[in-house]
Amino acid sequence: MNRVWILGLMAAACQAPAPEPASDVPDATKDSVVATTTPDPRVASAQERLQSGGDRDSAPAAFAIPAEYAALDGFTEAQVRQRLGEPRAERRGGNRAVWVYPVAPEDPTGLYLYFDGGRVDSIRLDEFNGFEGNSALDWLR
Repeated sequence: MNRVWILGLMAAACQAPAPEPASDVPDATKDSVVATTTPDPRVASAQERLQSGGDRDSAPAAFAIPAEYAALDGFTEAQVRQRLGEPRAERRGGNRAVWVYPVAPEDPTGLYLYFDGGRVDSIRLDEFNGFEGNSALDWLR
């Protein structure tokens, strides 16, 4: 009989209601101070471009371009092939083209060369996992 009574007390103790929250904790619905920071102008600029849809006639920027790649600006397709060889991927649309070269083995970063009229118009470094869904295709339209 004592055994049943002890088991009953144990079961009741396990089902005890949760303790009430402390009354000295401030209510989240009351006035509270929100920390504010001054946004970085680069972030604001990027957000503005994203919201406006960007500029279709300029290649999207991603990472800073090293000088050895920036020197390719204005090169013809033949000059680029002579210097870098065949691109890993290439897409054309009208008189525009996008070529992508690998930057390093086992690295998904690609060197994007945007051609307009047969010359390098702009350059960017960004991840390349194929053209499907890639923003580079928007530049070709």
